[in-house]
Amino acid sequence: MTAGDLIRVEMIAIAAGLAVAVFWKLITGVIIMRGLLHNKITGEFSPSRLQLLLSTLLAAAFYVQAIVAAKDHALPVPNESILAVVGGSNLIHLGDKFWSFFKLVRSVGDRATRES
Repeated sequence: MTAGDLIRVEMIAIAAGLAVAVFWKLITGVIIMRGLLHNKITGEFSPSRLQLLLSTLLAAAFYVQAIVAAKDHALPVPNESILAVVGGSNLIHLGDKFWSFFKLVRSVGDRATRES
């Protein structure tokens, strides 16, 4: 076993240990997931948060697969199309946040105008 192989096994062990620790904290409720997919401004379910979560998990899975398949013990260059998908997903989410904030500000302004 070469030094590179040993380091690879150690990295996999560390990543697996981290995954187990996070999973355990999710199960026991230490990491609170309530409201993860809800808009923080309106409190409603947010499809943009769901698509952001799914695209991020998909991109992470593709990158982990590329790391496992790498033969030269170096981190692979991320796939440009995956980066574009994650970037577009973030753009959609930010647009949704802006739109929710805009609607909130407009409704507060309308309420203030009616009260005066």
